[in-house]
Amino acid sequence: MINYSAVHLLHVDGEIYLTLCQGQGGTPADQPMRAWANSWQVVAMATYAGLVLINVIPFNKEQFQEYGSTGYR
Repeated sequence: MINYSAVHLLHVDGEIYLTLCQGQGGTPADQPMRAWANSWQVVAMATYAGLVLINVIPFNKEQFQEYGSTGYR
């Protein structure tokens, strides 16, 4: 079985950063909040991988000149 998780690459105190469109996270911080089944369900997926979601902050792409979206929006 192929393991596509980044967990095995992390240092013991490593972090993963994920950027999503509004509402895609499936957390109360998402406004507007999408239906649970129509989100990434980040809390559940992090738990499934043995990770913990510790913070949700708005993403300001102007602060990251190198950022490029790969989604269809």
